[in-house]
Amino acid sequence: MPLDDPIKVFRVKVGKDGTIRVEREQGSGDLPNCAVKVDDLQRRTTQVLVTMLREGRLAGEEEFKVLGANLYRVLFENEIGEAVTKTFYQRMRFMRVELEFEKGQETLSSWPWEYLYCPEEEGQGGTGYFLADQVKLILTRRLRLDLPLRSLRIDKLPMKVLFVASSPKGFDVEYENVLELLESFGPEMIKVTPLLPYEPDGITPKATWLNFTAMVDNEEFHAIHFLGHGKWDAGTKAGTILFMKKDGTADPRSDNEVATTLMGYSSLRLVFLQACESAQSDPYQAFSGVAQQLAQKAIPAVVGMQYKINQQVANRFAKAFYEALAQRLTVDAALQNARRTIKDEFSDQTQKLGFGLPVLYLRESDSMFAPGGPAAAQEKAPLSEFVPCPWCQARNKVADKFCGNCSGSLVCSNCKTRVDQPRKFCGECSAALIPGASAASSTQPPAAPSAGDSFAPKVGSGGNSSGSSIGPTT
Repeated sequence: MPLDDPIKVFRVKVGKDGTIRVEREQGSGDLPNCAVKVDDLQRRTTQVLVTMLREGRLAGEEEFKVLGANLYRVLFENEIGEAVTKTFYQRMRFMRVELEFEKGQETLSSWPWEYLYCPEEEGQGGTGYFLADQVKLILTRRLRLDLPLRSLRIDKLPMKVLFVASSPKGFDVEYENVLELLESFGPEMIKVTPLLPYEPDGITPKATWLNFTAMVDNEEFHAIHFLGHGKWDAGTKAGTILFMKKDGTADPRSDNEVATTLMGYSSLRLVFLQACESAQSDPYQAFSGVAQQLAQKAIPAVVGMQYKINQQVANRFAKAFYEALAQRLTVDAALQNARRTIKDEFSDQTQKLGFGLPVLYLRESDSMFAPGGPAAAQEKAPLSEFVPCPWCQARNKVADKFCGNCSGSLVCSNCKTRVDQPRKFCGECSAALIPGASAASSTQPPAAPSAGDSFAPKVGSGGNSSGSSIGPTT
Protein backbone atom coordinates (compact mmCIF):
# COMPACT_ATOMS: atom_id res chain seq x y z
CA MET A 1 0.00 0.00 0.00
CA PRO A 2 2.13 2.90 -1.21
CA LEU A 3 1.77 6.01 0.87
CA ASP A 4 0.66 8.04 -2.15
CA ASP A 5 -2.36 5.79 -2.77
CA PRO A 6 -5.65 7.55 -1.99
CA ILE A 7 -7.66 7.25 1.23
CA LYS A 8 -11.36 6.70 0.58
CA VAL A 9 -13.93 8.08 3.02
CA PHE A 10 -17.61 7.18 3.39
CA ARG A 11 -19.53 9.19 6.00
CA VAL A 12 -22.69 7.17 6.43
CA LYS A 13 -25.44 9.13 8.19
CA VAL A 14 -28.70 7.71 9.48
CA GLY A 15 -31.21 10.55 9.78
CA LYS A 16 -34.03 10.84 12.26
CA ASP A 17 -36.46 10.22 9.35
CA GLY A 18 -34.89 6.80 8.71
CA THR A 19 -32.99 7.74 5.55
CA ILE A 20 -29.36 6.83 4.97
CA ARG A 21 -27.17 9.28 3.12
CA VAL A 22 -23.47 9.40 2.37
CA GLU A 23 -20.79 12.06 2.20
CA ARG A 24 -17.63 11.26 0.32
CA GLU A 25 -15.05 13.40 -1.39
CA GLN A 26 -16.06 17.01 -1.90
CA GLY A 27 -18.40 17.37 -4.85
CA SER A 28 -19.36 13.70 -4.86
CA GLY A 29 -23.13 13.39 -5.02
CA ASP A 30 -23.63 10.24 -7.07
CA LEU A 31 -25.27 8.14 -4.34
CA PRO A 32 -28.99 8.39 -3.67
CA ASN A 33 -30.51 8.49 -0.20
CA CYS A 34 -31.65 5.05 0.91
CA ALA A 35 -34.07 3.87 3.58
CA VAL A 36 -33.07 1.99 6.72
CA LYS A 37 -33.98 -1.61 5.91
CA VAL A 38 -35.31 -3.19 9.08
CA ASP A 39 -38.65 -4.89 9.62
CA ASP A 40 -40.10 -5.88 12.96
CA LEU A 41 -38.80 -9.47 12.83
CA GLN A 42 -35.31 -8.35 11.94
CA ARG A 43 -35.34 -5.69 14.66
CA ARG A 44 -36.42 -8.23 17.29
CA THR A 45 -33.89 -10.80 16.07
CA THR A 46 -31.08 -8.27 16.19
CA GLN A 47 -32.11 -7.05 19.62
CA VAL A 48 -32.09 -10.62 20.99
CA LEU A 49 -28.56 -11.14 19.64
CA VAL A 50 -27.44 -7.78 21.06
CA THR A 51 -28.81 -8.76 24.48
CA MET A 52 -26.95 -12.07 24.30
CA LEU A 53 -23.76 -10.21 23.40
CA ARG A 54 -24.24 -7.77 26.27
CA GLU A 55 -24.69 -10.64 28.72
CA GLY A 56 -21.67 -12.51 27.40
CA ARG A 57 -23.77 -15.36 25.97
CA LEU A 58 -22.85 -14.84 22.32
CA ALA A 59 -19.87 -17.14 21.96
CA GLY A 60 -19.70 -18.86 18.58
CA GLU A 61 -18.35 -17.20 15.44
CA GLU A 62 -21.47 -18.17 13.48
CA GLU A 63 -23.63 -16.30 16.00
CA PHE A 64 -21.50 -13.19 15.56
CA LYS A 65 -21.77 -13.55 11.79
CA VAL A 66 -25.57 -13.75 12.00
CA LEU A 67 -25.63 -10.61 14.17
CA GLY A 68 -23.23 -8.81 11.81
CA ALA A 69 -25.12 -9.85 8.70
CA ASN A 70 -28.36 -8.49 10.18
CA LEU A 71 -26.61 -5.20 10.92
CA TYR A 72 -25.22 -5.12 7.38
CA ARG A 73 -28.65 -5.55 5.82
CA VAL A 74 -30.00 -2.62 7.81
CA LEU A 75 -27.46 -0.15 6.43
CA PHE A 76 -25.83 -1.61 3.35
CA GLU A 77 -28.23 -3.86 1.47
CA ASN A 78 -28.74 -1.01 -0.99
CA GLU A 79 -26.87 1.15 -3.52
CA ILE A 80 -24.75 2.63 -0.74
CA GLY A 81 -23.52 -0.84 0.22
CA GLU A 82 -22.79 -1.63 -3.42
CA ALA A 83 -20.66 1.52 -3.66
CA VAL A 84 -18.78 0.67 -0.46
CA THR A 85 -18.04 -2.85 -1.71
CA LYS A 86 -16.96 -1.61 -5.14
CA THR A 87 -14.63 0.96 -3.61
CA PHE A 88 -13.19 -1.65 -1.27
CA TYR A 89 -11.76 -3.53 -4.24
CA GLN A 90 -10.08 -0.47 -5.75
CA ARG A 91 -6.45 0.36 -5.23
CA MET A 92 -6.16 2.58 -2.18
CA ARG A 93 -4.18 3.04 0.98
CA PHE A 94 -7.25 2.28 3.07
CA MET A 95 -10.95 3.13 3.32
CA ARG A 96 -12.57 4.89 6.26
CA VAL A 97 -16.26 4.25 7.02
CA GLU A 98 -17.66 6.72 9.57
CA LEU A 99 -21.08 5.99 11.07
CA GLU A 100 -23.26 8.83 12.32
CA PHE A 101 -26.72 8.48 13.89
CA GLU A 102 -28.84 11.59 14.29
CA LYS A 103 -31.07 12.32 17.27
CA GLY A 104 -34.06 10.01 17.32
CA GLN A 105 -32.02 6.97 16.26
CA GLU A 106 -30.80 6.01 19.73
CA THR A 107 -31.83 2.35 19.34
CA LEU A 108 -29.87 1.92 16.13
CA SER A 109 -26.96 3.89 17.58
CA SER A 110 -26.77 1.48 20.54
CA TRP A 111 -26.28 -1.56 18.29
CA PRO A 112 -22.73 -2.97 17.91
CA TRP A 113 -21.94 -1.80 14.38
CA GLU A 114 -18.32 -2.77 14.95
CA TYR A 115 -19.52 -6.31 14.09
CA LEU A 116 -20.87 -5.38 10.64
CA TYR A 117 -20.48 -8.50 8.53
CA CYS A 118 -20.63 -8.46 4.75
CA PRO A 119 -22.18 -11.85 3.88
CA GLU A 120 -20.91 -13.94 1.01
CA GLU A 121 -22.79 -13.47 -2.24
CA GLU A 122 -24.47 -16.52 -3.70
CA GLY A 123 -22.81 -17.75 -6.84
CA GLN A 124 -19.86 -15.38 -6.49
CA GLY A 125 -17.51 -17.87 -4.87
CA GLY A 126 -16.34 -15.36 -2.27
CA THR A 127 -16.40 -15.40 1.49
CA GLY A 128 -18.00 -13.02 3.93
CA TYR A 129 -15.97 -10.77 6.20
CA PHE A 130 -16.27 -8.51 9.24
CA LEU A 131 -15.70 -4.92 8.16
CA ALA A 132 -13.81 -4.04 11.36
CA ASP A 133 -11.46 -6.97 10.75
CA GLN A 134 -10.19 -5.82 7.36
CA VAL A 135 -6.67 -4.52 6.88
CA LYS A 136 -7.72 -1.81 4.42
CA LEU A 137 -10.85 -0.63 6.22
CA ILE A 138 -11.28 1.55 9.33
CA LEU A 139 -14.68 1.70 11.01
CA THR A 140 -15.44 4.51 13.48
CA ARG A 141 -18.36 6.41 15.00
CA ARG A 142 -18.83 10.11 14.34
CA LEU A 143 -20.94 12.72 16.11
CA ARG A 144 -21.85 15.87 14.21
CA LEU A 145 -21.61 18.77 16.66
CA ASP A 146 -21.94 22.52 16.43
CA LEU A 147 -19.11 22.91 18.96
CA PRO A 148 -15.70 24.04 17.66
CA LEU A 149 -13.41 21.30 16.41
CA ARG A 150 -10.52 20.65 18.81
CA SER A 151 -7.27 19.36 17.34
CA LEU A 152 -6.03 15.91 18.28
CA ARG A 153 -2.41 16.89 17.75
CA ILE A 154 -0.15 17.38 20.77
CA ASP A 155 2.20 20.32 20.32
CA LYS A 156 5.19 18.64 21.95
CA LEU A 157 6.14 15.53 23.84
CA PRO A 158 5.47 14.00 26.27
CA MET A 159 1.82 13.03 26.08
CA LYS A 160 0.49 13.63 29.59
CA VAL A 161 -1.85 10.89 30.77
CA LEU A 162 -3.93 10.89 33.95
CA PHE A 163 -4.40 7.23 34.90
CA VAL A 164 -7.39 6.74 37.20
CA ALA A 165 -8.07 3.42 38.93
CA SER A 166 -11.13 3.46 41.15
CA SER A 167 -11.85 0.50 43.46
CA PRO A 168 -14.66 1.20 45.94
CA LYS A 169 -15.45 -1.36 48.65
CA GLY A 170 -16.87 -4.46 47.01
CA PHE A 171 -15.51 -3.48 43.58
CA ASP A 172 -12.05 -4.92 42.99
CA VAL A 173 -9.94 -3.56 40.16
CA GLU A 174 -6.68 -4.89 38.75
CA TYR A 175 -4.83 -1.92 37.32
CA GLU A 176 -1.16 -2.89 37.61
CA ASN A 177 -0.77 -4.31 34.08
CA VAL A 178 -2.27 -1.28 32.32
CA LEU A 179 -0.36 1.19 34.48
CA GLU A 180 2.87 -0.69 33.86
CA LEU A 181 2.40 -0.63 30.09
CA LEU A 182 1.74 3.11 30.08
CA GLU A 183 4.83 3.76 32.20
CA SER A 184 6.94 1.49 29.98
CA PHE A 185 7.04 4.12 27.21
CA GLY A 186 9.16 6.34 29.43
CA PRO A 187 8.40 9.87 30.71
CA GLU A 188 9.91 11.45 27.58
CA MET A 189 7.18 9.88 25.43
CA ILE A 190 4.25 9.37 27.83
CA LYS A 191 4.24 11.00 31.26
CA VAL A 192 1.82 9.14 33.53
CA THR A 193 0.22 10.66 36.60
CA PRO A 194 -1.51 7.86 38.56
CA LEU A 195 -4.59 8.39 40.70
CA LEU A 196 -4.75 5.02 42.46
CA PRO A 197 -7.52 3.68 44.70
CA TYR A 198 -5.72 4.23 48.00
CA GLU A 199 -2.89 6.21 49.51
CA PRO A 200 0.31 4.25 50.28
CA ASP A 201 -1.14 3.38 53.70
CA GLY A 202 -3.72 1.20 51.93
CA ILE A 203 -6.48 2.70 54.05
CA THR A 204 -7.15 6.25 52.89
CA PRO A 205 -9.20 6.41 49.65
CA LYS A 206 -7.42 8.38 46.93
CA ALA A 207 -9.51 7.95 43.75
CA THR A 208 -12.23 10.32 44.92
CA TRP A 209 -14.20 12.67 42.73
CA LEU A 210 -12.70 15.69 44.54
CA ASN A 211 -9.14 14.45 43.98
CA PHE A 212 -9.92 13.73 40.33
CA THR A 213 -11.35 17.18 39.63
CA ALA A 214 -8.50 18.84 41.56
CA MET A 215 -5.93 17.06 39.41
CA VAL A 216 -7.50 18.07 36.10
CA ASP A 217 -7.83 21.61 37.46
CA ASN A 218 -4.18 21.91 38.44
CA GLU A 219 -2.44 20.21 35.52
CA GLU A 220 -2.98 20.00 31.77
CA PHE A 221 -3.55 16.44 30.60
CA HIS A 222 -3.74 15.24 27.01
CA ALA A 223 -5.42 11.95 27.86
CA ILE A 224 -7.36 10.32 30.69
CA HIS A 225 -7.44 6.54 31.12
CA PHE A 226 -10.14 5.48 33.57
CA LEU A 227 -10.17 1.88 34.75
CA GLY A 228 -12.99 0.96 37.08
CA HIS A 229 -16.66 0.14 37.44
CA GLY A 230 -19.92 1.56 36.17
CA LYS A 231 -23.65 1.05 36.50
CA TRP A 232 -26.43 1.35 33.93
CA ASP A 233 -29.94 2.46 34.89
CA ALA A 234 -32.37 0.90 32.42
CA GLY A 235 -35.19 3.15 33.64
CA THR A 236 -33.47 6.47 33.07
CA LYS A 237 -31.23 5.04 30.33
CA ALA A 238 -28.25 6.75 31.92
CA GLY A 239 -24.90 5.47 33.07
CA THR A 240 -22.70 6.27 36.05
CA ILE A 241 -19.06 5.54 36.76
CA LEU A 242 -17.96 4.81 40.29
CA PHE A 243 -15.42 6.97 42.10
CA MET A 244 -14.72 6.55 45.83
CA LYS A 245 -16.04 8.35 48.86
CA LYS A 246 -13.83 9.20 51.86
CA ASP A 247 -15.06 6.06 53.60
CA GLY A 248 -14.14 3.91 50.59
CA THR A 249 -17.69 3.21 49.41
CA ALA A 250 -18.87 3.86 45.87
CA ASP A 251 -19.50 7.42 44.72
CA PRO A 252 -21.49 7.18 41.43
CA ARG A 253 -21.11 10.11 39.06
CA SER A 254 -23.49 10.47 36.11
CA ASP A 255 -22.32 10.35 32.53
CA ASN A 256 -23.49 13.92 32.03
CA GLU A 257 -21.62 15.18 35.12
CA VAL A 258 -18.38 13.53 34.04
CA ALA A 259 -18.72 14.82 30.48
CA THR A 260 -19.67 18.35 31.51
CA THR A 261 -16.75 18.51 33.95
CA LEU A 262 -14.22 17.51 31.31
CA MET A 263 -15.53 19.53 28.38
CA GLY A 264 -13.84 22.75 29.53
CA TYR A 265 -10.27 21.42 29.46
CA SER A 266 -8.86 22.42 26.08
CA SER A 267 -5.73 20.30 26.48
CA LEU A 268 -7.74 17.05 26.64
CA ARG A 269 -7.55 15.03 23.40
CA LEU A 270 -8.38 11.48 24.38
CA VAL A 271 -10.45 9.67 27.01
CA PHE A 272 -10.10 5.88 27.31
CA LEU A 273 -12.78 4.19 29.43
CA GLN A 274 -11.93 0.64 30.48
CA ALA A 275 -14.74 -1.05 32.41
CA CYS A 276 -14.29 -3.89 34.87
CA GLU A 277 -16.79 -6.68 35.38
CA SER A 278 -19.04 -6.37 38.43
CA ALA A 279 -22.43 -7.40 39.77
CA GLN A 280 -23.76 -3.94 39.02
CA SER A 281 -26.23 -3.54 36.19
CA ASP A 282 -24.33 -3.61 32.89
CA PRO A 283 -21.14 -1.61 33.61
CA TYR A 284 -20.21 -1.83 29.92
CA GLN A 285 -23.36 -0.15 28.71
CA ALA A 286 -22.78 2.49 31.40
CA PHE A 287 -19.29 3.16 30.06
CA SER A 288 -20.59 3.22 26.50
CA GLY A 289 -23.10 5.88 27.55
CA VAL A 290 -20.38 7.92 29.25
CA ALA A 291 -18.24 7.61 26.11
CA GLN A 292 -21.02 9.00 23.94
CA GLN A 293 -21.64 11.86 26.38
CA LEU A 294 -17.95 12.76 26.33
CA ALA A 295 -17.92 12.74 22.54
CA GLN A 296 -20.96 15.01 22.51
CA LYS A 297 -19.02 17.46 24.69
CA ALA A 298 -16.39 17.82 21.96
CA ILE A 299 -13.67 15.55 23.37
CA PRO A 300 -11.86 14.76 20.07
CA ALA A 301 -11.41 11.01 20.63
CA VAL A 302 -13.19 8.69 23.07
CA VAL A 303 -12.67 4.94 23.41
CA GLY A 304 -15.07 2.80 25.43
CA MET A 305 -15.86 -0.87 25.91
CA GLN A 306 -19.49 -1.25 24.90
CA TYR A 307 -20.10 -4.86 25.92
CA LYS A 308 -18.72 -7.49 28.29
CA ILE A 309 -15.06 -8.14 27.47
CA ASN A 310 -12.48 -10.49 28.95
CA GLN A 311 -10.08 -8.48 31.13
CA GLN A 312 -7.00 -10.04 29.51
CA VAL A 313 -8.32 -9.07 26.09
CA ALA A 314 -9.13 -5.54 27.27
CA ASN A 315 -5.62 -5.10 28.67
CA ARG A 316 -3.98 -6.37 25.48
CA PHE A 317 -6.19 -4.11 23.40
CA ALA A 318 -5.18 -1.08 25.49
CA LYS A 319 -1.50 -1.93 25.18
CA ALA A 320 -1.67 -2.37 21.40
CA PHE A 321 -3.64 0.87 21.06
CA TYR A 322 -1.09 2.95 22.96
CA GLU A 323 1.81 1.27 21.20
CA ALA A 324 0.30 2.27 17.86
CA LEU A 325 -0.31 5.84 19.06
CA ALA A 326 3.34 6.09 20.11
CA GLN A 327 4.32 5.01 16.61
CA ARG A 328 2.40 8.06 15.31
CA LEU A 329 -0.47 6.21 13.70
CA THR A 330 -3.71 8.12 13.45
CA VAL A 331 -6.08 7.39 16.31
CA ASP A 332 -8.50 5.39 14.15
CA ALA A 333 -5.64 3.40 12.59
CA ALA A 334 -4.30 2.73 16.09
CA LEU A 335 -7.69 1.35 17.08
CA GLN A 336 -7.80 -0.85 13.97
CA ASN A 337 -4.28 -2.06 14.75
CA ALA A 338 -5.41 -2.99 18.27
CA ARG A 339 -8.45 -4.85 16.88
CA ARG A 340 -6.24 -6.94 14.64
CA THR A 341 -3.86 -7.64 17.51
CA ILE A 342 -6.76 -9.27 19.36
CA LYS A 343 -7.63 -11.35 16.29
CA ASP A 344 -4.02 -12.40 15.68
CA GLU A 345 -2.73 -13.11 19.17
CA PHE A 346 -5.58 -14.93 20.91
CA SER A 347 -6.34 -18.53 20.03
CA ASP A 348 -9.55 -18.85 22.06
CA GLN A 349 -12.47 -18.12 19.73
CA THR A 350 -14.42 -16.10 22.31
CA GLN A 351 -11.40 -13.91 23.03
CA LYS A 352 -10.63 -13.43 19.32
CA LEU A 353 -14.16 -12.19 18.73
CA GLY A 354 -13.60 -9.45 21.30
CA PHE A 355 -12.14 -7.30 18.49
CA GLY A 356 -15.52 -5.58 17.97
CA LEU A 357 -16.25 -4.71 21.60
CA PRO A 358 -14.29 -1.42 21.80
CA VAL A 359 -16.03 1.58 20.23
CA LEU A 360 -14.31 4.75 19.04
CA TYR A 361 -16.00 8.13 18.77
CA LEU A 362 -13.86 10.39 16.61
CA ARG A 363 -14.46 13.80 15.09
CA GLU A 364 -11.50 13.98 12.71
CA SER A 365 -8.79 11.45 11.87
CA ASP A 366 -5.32 12.54 12.94
CA SER A 367 -2.26 11.41 14.84
CA MET A 368 -1.73 12.69 18.37
CA PHE A 369 1.98 13.15 17.68
CA ALA A 370 3.42 15.42 15.01
CA PRO A 371 4.95 13.33 12.16
CA GLY A 372 8.66 13.48 11.51
CA GLY A 373 9.55 15.01 14.86
CA PRO A 374 11.98 13.51 17.35
CA ALA A 375 10.64 10.26 18.74
CA ALA A 376 11.71 10.36 22.35
CA ALA A 377 12.15 6.94 23.92
CA GLN A 378 11.54 5.25 20.56
CA GLU A 379 14.02 2.81 19.15
CA LYS A 380 12.07 2.20 15.98
CA ALA A 381 10.63 4.42 13.32
CA PRO A 382 6.87 4.71 12.80
CA LEU A 383 5.14 1.57 11.56
CA SER A 384 3.33 1.55 8.27
CA GLU A 385 -0.37 1.74 9.13
CA PHE A 386 -1.27 -1.69 7.81
CA VAL A 387 1.23 -4.19 6.42
CA PRO A 388 -0.03 -7.72 5.75
CA CYS A 389 2.05 -10.44 4.18
CA PRO A 390 0.99 -10.96 0.53
CA TRP A 391 1.89 -14.65 0.65
CA CYS A 392 1.18 -15.84 4.17
CA GLN A 393 -2.32 -17.20 4.65
CA ALA A 394 -2.14 -16.38 8.36
CA ARG A 395 -1.77 -12.69 7.37
CA ASN A 396 0.76 -12.00 10.12
CA LYS A 397 2.07 -8.47 10.53
CA VAL A 398 5.53 -8.21 9.02
CA ALA A 399 8.54 -7.15 11.07
CA ASP A 400 9.40 -3.46 11.25
CA LYS A 401 12.56 -3.48 9.11
CA PHE A 402 13.27 -1.64 5.88
CA CYS A 403 16.53 0.02 4.93
CA GLY A 404 19.27 0.12 2.30
CA ASN A 405 21.68 1.21 5.02
CA CYS A 406 21.30 -1.87 7.24
CA SER A 407 20.26 -4.19 4.38
CA GLY A 408 16.94 -4.94 6.00
CA SER A 409 13.44 -4.90 4.62
CA LEU A 410 9.93 -5.55 5.81
CA VAL A 411 9.89 -9.27 6.59
CA CYS A 412 6.91 -11.48 7.36
CA SER A 413 7.40 -13.04 10.80
CA ASN A 414 5.69 -16.23 9.61
CA CYS A 415 6.95 -17.13 6.13
CA LYS A 416 9.95 -14.73 5.99
CA THR A 417 8.86 -13.09 2.72
CA ARG A 418 10.32 -9.63 2.12
CA VAL A 419 7.81 -6.95 1.20
CA ASP A 420 8.71 -3.68 -0.48
CA GLN A 421 6.92 -0.86 1.36
CA PRO A 422 7.89 2.81 0.88
CA ARG A 423 8.68 4.44 4.22
CA LYS A 424 10.39 7.55 5.55
CA PHE A 425 12.54 5.89 8.20
CA CYS A 426 14.05 2.49 8.80
CA GLY A 427 12.54 0.45 11.59
CA GLU A 428 15.86 -1.27 12.32
CA CYS A 429 18.44 1.52 12.51
CA SER A 430 16.19 4.64 12.22
CA ALA A 431 18.11 5.95 9.21
CA ALA A 432 16.22 8.23 6.84
CA LEU A 433 15.35 6.37 3.64
CA ILE A 434 16.27 7.59 0.20
CA PRO A 435 13.96 6.42 -2.62
CA GLY A 436 15.58 3.61 -4.58
CA ALA A 437 18.30 3.03 -2.00
CA SER A 438 16.78 0.11 -0.14
CA ALA A 439 17.56 -3.53 -0.46
CA ALA A 440 13.93 -4.11 -1.31
CA SER A 441 14.23 -2.12 -4.54
CA SER A 442 15.45 -5.21 -6.33
CA THR A 443 13.61 -6.20 -9.48
CA GLN A 444 13.74 -9.87 -8.55
CA PRO A 445 10.25 -11.42 -9.02
CA PRO A 446 8.18 -12.52 -6.03
CA ALA A 447 8.93 -15.91 -4.58
CA ALA A 448 6.19 -18.47 -4.40
CA PRO A 449 5.05 -19.79 -1.05
CA SER A 450 6.76 -22.85 0.32
CA ALA A 451 5.47 -26.28 -0.58
CA GLY A 452 2.18 -27.14 1.01
CA ASP A 453 1.10 -23.51 1.41
CA SER A 454 -1.93 -22.32 -0.49
CA PHE A 455 -1.94 -18.70 -1.51
CA ALA A 456 -5.53 -17.51 -1.19
CA PRO A 457 -5.57 -13.85 -0.17
CA LYS A 458 -8.78 -12.84 1.55
CA VAL A 459 -10.88 -9.83 0.71
CA GLY A 460 -9.09 -6.73 1.91
CA SER A 461 -5.81 -8.52 2.64
CA GLY A 462 -3.93 -5.65 1.07
CA GLY A 463 -1.67 -7.85 -1.03
CA ASN A 464 1.05 -6.04 -2.92
CA SER A 465 -0.48 -5.61 -6.34
CA SER A 466 2.50 -3.66 -7.67
CA GLY A 467 4.70 -6.72 -7.86
CA SER A 468 7.22 -5.18 -5.48
CA SER A 469 7.72 -8.19 -3.20
CA ILE A 470 11.00 -9.98 -3.46
CA GLY A 471 11.72 -13.53 -2.55
CA PRO A 472 11.98 -15.07 0.90
CA THR A 473 14.99 -14.14 2.96
CA THR A 474 17.82 -16.56 3.31
